[in-house]
Amino acid sequence: MMKLSGSQIVWMIVTTEIVALIGINITPAILISKQDTWISMLVGGGIGAALTFLVVHLSMLHPNQTLTQFSQALLGKWLGRLIVLPYLIAWYTLSAYLLRGFPGFLQPILIDRTPLWI
Repeated sequence: MMKLSGSQIVWMIVTTEIVALIGINITPAILISKQDTWISMLVGGGIGAALTFLVVHLSMLHPNQTLTQFSQALLGKWLGRLIVLPYLIAWYTLSAYLLRGFPGFLQPILIDRTPLWI
């Protein structure tokens, strides 16, 4: 069995998120921001990259702790939980969004004769 390092897992997750979010979210971003889409994508990507760098750096400083554990150790019990809460909500929301969005994205490309509900 092959073992993955922490940084390999992080890069796998980041790559999956980026591909999925670009593939699924590009149309709504274009509709909302119109000709300034490139600016909104650049700003959003920069914020996402900065937050990812921060979390990866902190997790490398605290190798045997989860995000919740080192957040509480650094910021206190309640503020640490408050900081982690939006992160966890975003992960659960992303999972649900991707689960609903992937069939609509892949069906016309790969399995165009298969009904979407399958």
